[in-house]
Parts: sequence; structure tokens; C-alpha cells
Amino acid sequence: MFYAGGSGGGGWGGGSSNASVHTFNSIGDHIGIFYVMPGGVNVLDLSPDGQMLAVTSDDGGAVILNATSGALITDLYADSFQIGNSSENVISFSWSNDGDRIFLSSGEFKISSIWTSNWTVEWNYTSLPSWVGSIDTTPDDRLLLFSSGSVVFSLLG
Repeated sequence: MFYAGGSGGGGWGGGSSNASVHTFNSIGDHIGIFYVMPGGVNVLDLSPDGQMLAVTSDDGGAVILNATSGALITDLYADSFQIGNSSENVISFSWSNDGDRIFLSSGEFKISSIWTSNWTVEWNYTSLPSWVGSIDTTPDDRLLLFSSGSVVFSLLG
């Protein structure tokens, strides 16, 4: 199965501020709408084991879905009240390579680490000069790397 995220305003997005995540088969035939997000989709990312799909969007969308059924596992803003303002655009996301944590950032100039075992916040890092454009970890998960404005940061894991 393949996933594609649309933006609002027409086409796959459906003509509203909401945007849909669509599924396609291996030859590109549209299967259907997998999930609807509150704003334009910014990130689609499969968990390391392929069991979960993270979707982030404008207007405070940050969900973890079952990668096969599309069932909601957790809404990161509704279920984890410590990560920020639920109206911000969630523009950056990454899984740790072992799948134990996720890292995400919104327009609030901070990055959050969340445990996937119980979806609680491990930490919030708020001393950033700008929004976070990219997040990744080293293969051994020892370092978290991310960009903020024109600066690249690294944090020990």
C-alpha cells in the first residue's frame, strides 16, 4: 500500500481546509481516503516496523494511525497535552530508529520527544531561534539532529 497526502482547496484535498491521506495500490490505482487531517498534510512517515503511520498537518494535525487499517492510535495534541498549541502547523516529524520515540515540531519554535510505549512527553526543547525544518537521528539513536532557521543542532539521546 502507498500513501499520499493532499492539501485543502480542491483536487485530492476535496475543496476545504481539510486534507486527506489517500491510499494507492502498487500499480497506482486509487484505493480510497485513509484519514482526513485538519489542514494541508506536511509529513507522512512509517514507523520502523511498518505498523504505524505518522501524519502531521497544518492547523494542529499530528496523529499516529494503524498503517494497515487507518484506525487512529493516538491524536498527539488531544492525547498528550504537554506538546503545545493544537492550532499550530506541525511541520517536522521523525521516528527513532528503534521505534521507542517520536520527535516532532510545530510553529512554536520547539521540538518534543514522545515515548511510543504510552504516548507521553519525554521532553520539550524550547530554546530554538526559528521553526524546525528537518529532524533525524543517527542510526544508533545516540544523536538527534535537526535544523532551526540557519542552525543545525545535535542533542545526545
